[in-house]
Amino acid sequence: MSPAGSGHQGIEFPGCGELLVESTVKASSSGEVGTAERVEAGIEALLEDRTYEHSNGLVNALYQSELSVQDVSIEGDTVTVDLTGQPMSAGSCADPQIIGQLEYTATANAGTYTAEVLVDGTPIQEFMSQKG
Repeated sequence: MSPAGSGHQGIEFPGCGELLVESTVKASSSGEVGTAERVEAGIEALLEDRTYEHSNGLVNALYQSELSVQDVSIEGDTVTVDLTGQPMSAGSCADPQIIGQLEYTATANAGTYTAEVLVDGTPIQEFMSQKG
């Protein structure tokens, strides 16, 4: 994530002034693009990052979340990532950032166009809307 107008290119979140931008990190034992192992390694790298704002201006909306990967499957053009734990959101703008970071990380590593992210079996969009 990066503030709009930061010079980064990415997908803008309406009303939040943030962009979803691609960033590359090395993940150990990541396998080839299109494998469940690669998706799991990418998601784990994102979840293990406990830094909110990096020196390059990018932020990780998931930095406080307590999530872990339970399962990854790729079927056709959809990757499904089943997580367990608790996503920690800083507010209404952080919710779509969390969802976007997880979905984009999954599709980029799976080589698919669609991602379904579940938290304890519940679609993350629904899970985030139920938090109090």
